[in-house]
Amino acid sequence: MGNYKFHKVYLSRLKFVFLVTYIGITPFLQTPSWCIDKLTEDANFSRGSIVLDCQDKGVPFSGNLTLSPVFIAFMDFTCLAFFLYFRWFKTQWGFVLTKHRTQNTILLIAVACIFIDNVIAMILFKRPFYSDLLRPLIFGCFLHLVRINIRYFYADLRDSATILICIFLFVCSYATVGHFMFRYTYEGFNYFDSISAANYNMLILITTANFPDVMLPAYNDSYWIMLFFVSYLLIGLYFLMSFLLANVFIRFKNRLEEQAVTILCKTETLLREMFKQYDYQSKGYLNWMESKEFFSVLLDLNLGRKRHYEALLELLKEMDYDDLTELWVEHVVDFFLRQDGFKRFEMI
Repeated sequence: MGNYKFHKVYLSRLKFVFLVTYIGITPFLQTPSWCIDKLTEDANFSRGSIVLDCQDKGVPFSGNLTLSPVFIAFMDFTCLAFFLYFRWFKTQWGFVLTKHRTQNTILLIAVACIFIDNVIAMILFKRPFYSDLLRPLIFGCFLHLVRINIRYFYADLRDSATILICIFLFVCSYATVGHFMFRYTYEGFNYFDSISAANYNMLILITTANFPDVMLPAYNDSYWIMLFFVSYLLIGLYFLMSFLLANVFIRFKNRLEEQAVTILCKTETLLREMFKQYDYQSKGYLNWMESKEFFSVLLDLNLGRKRHYEALLELLKEMDYDDLTELWVEHVVDFFLRQDGFKRFEMI
């Protein structure tokens, strides 16, 4: 079995199991700190116990299964050992880029910190702290989609920084005005007694979570006070927030379009390079025998099987390649890129 197949068939599936264990199971089996403190005060308590009894009538769900810090540490060590082996194995046969080296360095530093923290937790018999903080980092090192979404989030945050600053300045300005306007009223006593409290309540108001409660005391004093709050919501909620959403959507759409163009360009380059490999005499086209070799590799076909051979003939009909003598590279590029040939082949 090749390294790639071993990686895809076995290691990738095991990686999912270990990630679920490390992220989704182990944290919920850890013994709470209050329970450890309570048990260690008992002179008859044995640190060799795997399962700890945290049953307490005053604490909800305290009867759930909880494991000792020593056993949790061994579970973490097992998962981390597999993660390191997975990364090492992939590095041995895969093409290592600069970003992969960065990921490996981050992983090694995180594993070292987790190992030290767990060893200290085992010695002192307490719940590890930094290990729990670093679990999301380990999770992100092994899931490509998580890293992509994080990069998208920071890209959106960077592209929307100007709008976000405008929104916060808008909230601060209204909060400051509200503080001085209502500071001697019941409204000010409840919601605007300080600049920080005013900012806090006005920031909540832009989400409408505290509307209309936040304006009722002032509205009770004067009907026209509602203009202050209504203008705030009209400008902030229906203009600035919509503007922020539109900006995020446009930026995200532009990134998707750029990625689509990049993928199409790379696909065209690979198709042309692969086409040249099977154009043995540099004729500029492929004959029937060369075409069969080309498509068998491109589409992973075993032309010795009748079903695969018939699928190839059906594909050639879709391409209007009837004479089976000359297959030009432009014909291949046009079919697979502009006519969505890969999807049409899957439908055959």
